[in-house]
Amino acid sequence: MRKIDTPSHHVRPTLKLCVSLIADTDLKARAESVGDDLVSGESIYRKLATENALYTATGSTAVGSLTKDEMVSLYKQRLSKQGQPARAVYDSLRAAAKFNICPLCGHRPVATLDHYLPKSSHPLFAITPLNLVPCCTDCNKVKRSDVATDIESQKFHPYFDDFDDGSWLRAQIIESTPPAIRFFVGSPAGWDKVKSQRAANHFSKLELAGLYGSNAAQELAQIAGILHELAVTAGPGEVKVHLEAQSRSRAAIARNSWQAAMYDALSRSEWFWNGGYKMIKK
Repeated sequence: MRKIDTPSHHVRPTLKLCVSLIADTDLKARAESVGDDLVSGESIYRKLATENALYTATGSTAVGSLTKDEMVSLYKQRLSKQGQPARAVYDSLRAAAKFNICPLCGHRPVATLDHYLPKSSHPLFAITPLNLVPCCTDCNKVKRSDVATDIESQKFHPYFDDFDDGSWLRAQIIESTPPAIRFFVGSPAGWDKVKSQRAANHFSKLELAGLYGSNAAQELAQIAGILHELAVTAGPGEVKVHLEAQSRSRAAIARNSWQAAMYDALSRSEWFWNGGYKMIKK
């Protein structure tokens, strides 16, 4: 869950690019006629998003003289389609994620754009840049057409929410052979109940515990050798120091990355740094 700067693109120029090559004169005229509706919708969207109230946005089956399917087609055939003028907006939005990492899971590479409010139920925002979030294919599929019904179930919005103002991602070492790591959501000091619940719901809905756990297992296998060497040459205490340094280094890039949480948990586990790492199977 990573913050991204709000897009500099706006819906009216995006619409202009979308309709520029439409050959059907009737469709083009009707598409151009919804410009004011889209601009008004963009303003409403920004207000609701700023107030953490997008779950209250009203769905629709049409936008002015355009049907829902025609609005969806503007996105699929004009905005996201290679070779279309509006594709430049699509590519710019995709490129906004830092290090090309999906802001929803914080791990996999960006591959597409996700409609925060689904285009199937909210066609008004089908081509609104504020509603288009860069994400990985897996997060896009898991999220699907899910719509929050209250503020607690409203997932993280990378353009409007800052969930990196506290350490909420936690990890626990399971003392087994091989060692395993369980990830979960905590409640940082200063967070209210609603924000903590939103983080937990986002984490659960996108199935991040399983993703982070499997990647942590691979990471453990990769670091087993260096930990053994450190223990032999400098003692278990140096293993602890190394793990602490890794945690600080990862947290400096992304405070709530699974790597930062994992190394923090490893450095706090005397069982692990004092010999538990020997249980790792390569």
